[in-house]
Amino acid sequence: MKSAIRLLATLALGILVAALNQAQAQGTAFTYQGRLNAGGNAANGTYNLSFALFNAGSGGTQLGTTFTNTFSITNGVFSVALDFGANFPGADRWLEIGVGTGSGPLVTLTPRQLITASPYAITAGGLAGPLPSAQLSGTYQNAVTFNNGADNFNGTFTGQFLGYSFIGGGFTGTFVGNGSGLVALNAGQLTSGIVPPTQMGPLTNHSDVVVAGLAAGQVLVYNGTVWTNAPSLAPPPVSLAYAGTNVAVNAALGNHFRLTATNNFMLLNPSGATDAQRITFEIIQDAAGGRTMTFGNAFKFGTDLPVVNLSTNAGLRDFITCICSGTNFYAVGFIKGF
Repeated sequence: MKSAIRLLATLALGILVAALNQAQAQGTAFTYQGRLNAGGNAANGTYNLSFALFNAGSGGTQLGTTFTNTFSITNGVFSVALDFGANFPGADRWLEIGVGTGSGPLVTLTPRQLITASPYAITAGGLAGPLPSAQLSGTYQNAVTFNNGADNFNGTFTGQFLGYSFIGGGFTGTFVGNGSGLVALNAGQLTSGIVPPTQMGPLTNHSDVVVAGLAAGQVLVYNGTVWTNAPSLAPPPVSLAYAGTNVAVNAALGNHFRLTATNNFMLLNPSGATDAQRITFEIIQDAAGGRTMTFGNAFKFGTDLPVVNLSTNAGLRDFITCICSGTNFYAVGFIKGF
């Protein structure tokens, strides 16, 4: 018997494959295949094998229960299904194997076998909580849905956002893309960029442009922050007249000037203006429509209002507001198509 024990004590166990069972719902069982050698040769015959899981290569704590069974081994190869429960969180695990024959005691083989590869796929079936960024890489190609009030995307979103909105949760970071698919945006949060005029449209009858107390004879004026209604203008607007294709303006006569455009014309540099004077020009298309205007060189246009193009339809009127500063007149507002 002692010689048998000595023989068993020299047995060597090599891991060939350790593969997880695959199922629709991931379990904790896996198949362990090994090779048993006796005296330097492949073992043949009936052997008793035991398997226990530990959290250390020696000593440590046993995890789960010990599995023991009798196996008929041919050419040293055996296969066994093991299930130690949910004890593969990602930390190292070792398998302790005992071997015996007949009714004799089992001899524990040393060292314990470090389990690698497939059994750790058990972890994927029970992941919860945040993953370390070092373990994430590459590009995820499929759609991601945020549909829980606790969802929060914190970082930089790069690409084209094709959804409609976050259902609960929030978006913190930087959006990089063309904005396609974004709705319900708060324009007050925009800090840069240009909104094309075609996306804004004329202000006439726009439900999203509300100016409290706007009355007849008043105009909308942009003060650099918001649109507001200018006070009632009295006396009535000063009428402008053609001198050939030029229209002269004497700013000393008032702040509101009106012209019915019957031909294309140039609005000359105003004379008689005082510093900080606000001047509004009201241009009305005649029955023919399609009249255009150019400006004298004292009129200045900035990035917020780079150009003024009159309405072309007959009877429509446009309002251009300028502020005098020194000898220049800075365009600060343009209302088109009333």
